[in-house]
Amino acid sequence: PTPVNLCRTLFPTGLWGKLLLSLWIDFMGSATYLLPVLGEALDVFWAPLQTTFIMALYCPPSTLTSSSSLESDDTMSTVSGSSGGLGSTVLPYVSFMEEILPLTDIVPTATLGWLGEFAWPFLIEQVLLKKNDSDGPKPS
Repeated sequence: PTPVNLCRTLFPTGLWGKLLLSLWIDFMGSATYLLPVLGEALDVFWAPLQTTFIMALYCPPSTLTSSSSLESDDTMSTVSGSSGGLGSTVLPYVSFMEEILPLTDIVPTATLGWLGEFAWPFLIEQVLLKKNDSDGPKPS
């Protein structure tokens, strides 16, 4: 099994489990600030690990083997990380660059992935429901 598949079997899949793991991943990435010069050197080792963790959490297996997800016409699939859209294909690259570049460790990439999978679709749904409610028949 690949490291991503191994992590996928060990990591939680639920809302709160993924949030806690994402917060831990971001904390570990930012913890390198506690060791001024050594911390940035440790990012060379942490960046691939964090990217593997984020791929396991937020990239469906289909996006790891196919690039056709970028050609999807479904707007929601390009927003949500869990459906194999743009968020899930770009997030690992953003994660790696954020960790490997100096002074960028503060960006909470894993938590942004969680927001993309859970919070963003929920907010879009709520806005669409509110819009549909306001489009209904008005009392005369």
